[in-house]
Amino acid sequence: MLSALASRIRRYLSRPAREQDTGHGSWKEALQLFFHERAGEVSDVPSLEDLCYISGREPRLWTREELVDDLASSIVTLLRADERFKVVEVGCASGFLARAVAPRVGSYVGVDLAEGALEVARRLRLPNAEFLLSDGGALPFADGSFDAAFCYDVFTNFPAFSDGAAIISEMIRVVRPGGHALVGSIPDAATKEAYERRVHEVSAELDAKFGPPTHRQRPPVKAQRAKRVQPEILCYYFDVADFQEIGAQLRATAEIVGIHRLNPYFGHRFNVVYAKPAG
Repeated sequence: MLSALASRIRRYLSRPAREQDTGHGSWKEALQLFFHERAGEVSDVPSLEDLCYISGREPRLWTREELVDDLASSIVTLLRADERFKVVEVGCASGFLARAVAPRVGSYVGVDLAEGALEVARRLRLPNAEFLLSDGGALPFADGSFDAAFCYDVFTNFPAFSDGAAIISEMIRVVRPGGHALVGSIPDAATKEAYERRVHEVSAELDAKFGPPTHRQRPPVKAQRAKRVQPEILCYYFDVADFQEIGAQLRATAEIVGIHRLNPYFGHRFNVVYAKPAG
């Protein structure tokens, strides 16, 4: 069914990406390098703080287990998953979400383009999980291989919707008929200004409660090789309508829902749950 829609989806995939100028290189290279280099600084079994560091998460928030549990519970609930489900995560990085989601499902597969981050994820030694090097826009799995799929806190890194359209198509392809695919924590273009104000408020609240953020010691500049591309992650905003439109093209129902309630950015980011037709 999805192959018949290829020509209709192609217009998403062929839109020119608004590449970010990062030292004369592409945003994708900069992103991969960000995760790869940070992962290289973690040599043992990663702590939750290590996983926050590699993924660029605010540790003063995301080392709180109750917040992580709330996030993982919301993902599993939105996917209608349980302990029997086979689940794939696209863009798993070093396993921040795998650590919390894998114990709640039957089996978990994480895919990512940053091999260094995957090496860290494997050191979590999750008994029902495996981590594979793969492009999320061309998943190496047969149609209907999984009960559910999710891609969380990944779209925020894409300069244009077209950069992630293939991931949505692939996630829907690899879930079974009647299964669900979640694209999560997407910054809402409609609330961009309010969101940015909220970011400053949360930063001030964290400073007041925990003190200013501490920065991990990085290797000295002279020890770093010259790079054509500088490692970085940025935040981009998206329109709800684009996610609804591609869902209609893929004949998958798109449900727009808020992110989990304990997240301090609730109301400024959204989730999309795609339901694949049962037959």
